[in-house]
Amino acid sequence: MQLTGFGPSNFSQTEQQNAEIAYTCPEAFLELEMTDKADIWSLGCTIYELMSLKRPFNHSNRDIVKRLIVSKAHKPIEENYGKGLKEVVDWMLEKDPKRRPSAEEVFRKI
Repeated sequence: MQLTGFGPSNFSQTEQQNAEIAYTCPEAFLELEMTDKADIWSLGCTIYELMSLKRPFNHSNRDIVKRLIVSKAHKPIEENYGKGLKEVVDWMLEKDPKRRPSAEEVFRKI
């Protein structure tokens, strides 16, 4: 299963493209092999946004968003959620796909 296309249709084309890029894993921008760990990344972005009401990597400029995804750490979730859940989301947003959890590991931790 692959999660895509959740953006509202009333966004401008630029806003829609920025929203789609915000959930793209680092390996896609680095032109590395894509595995199921890419979906874990996207799900981590979705859960992060649900928890904090912000995207983990956000900017109005697409190129800056790409750079942030590839090279910068996301800001910690500051809301009142359990430490375990925050740790799982952080793990899902691991830049290195080899260090990112599998779906089974995520379900065991949650």
